[in-house]
Amino acid sequence: MGLFESIFGKKIADQITPESDKRYNAFLNQSLVELKARNQLAMDDHGLGMFDEWSLNQDEGILRFLDEQGNIRIETPVVILGTYSSQTATWMWGWANRSLVPGLTAATCAVRDYGESNSMEDFTQSKIECDEGEAWAFAAAAWKLLGGSGVYRGPSGALGGRLYISSHEGYHFLSSREMIEATDQPRGERGTRGNRWGSMPESPFAHFNHHRRPGGVGSA
Repeated sequence: MGLFESIFGKKIADQITPESDKRYNAFLNQSLVELKARNQLAMDDHGLGMFDEWSLNQDEGILRFLDEQGNIRIETPVVILGTYSSQTATWMWGWANRSLVPGLTAATCAVRDYGESNSMEDFTQSKIECDEGEAWAFAAAAWKLLGGSGVYRGPSGALGGRLYISSHEGYHFLSSREMIEATDQPRGERGTRGNRWGSMPESPFAHFNHHRRPGGVGSA
């Protein structure tokens, strides 16, 4: 709850908050609602999130889901939208992260351009202090702007990092003849089912029921 809400109540807070702030908050909220529905569809229709392992090869730009025998069952081209560090409580946009393969993050420059055109500084700052619910909101906003089939969150590094990856061009389902055994590949990330596809907060948009400023993090 924002400061104005706690003192004056939500109705007065809505009157005080500038229209530009309201539009920004509404955009983040709507992006989260739409992404949650899209991720649920991917889980219901394709079983994403039920496979035992996943693997991302940055050089190929392919996210793969593996069965319990280690066979690749589904693969999809991806874009890395950004990363979240639970240690520093910060989100870094893909376009700003030099540790990632440029080809996997280049599309996110469009998010930065959108922020510049619409005075949304959170989209133009390379690193932003936030919680993980807000990180989901940034990933959802990027997905909404860029398009895609859903967003997957997986671990990155040993310090509580998270990659937010958007399926970019749909899924390729491998038949029994096509299935191959997964092997360790360079510049790869791997994880287990504990990092489920679409493991979003139960009510992700609740993180933005307060008034978030277009120019920075926090309540009005």
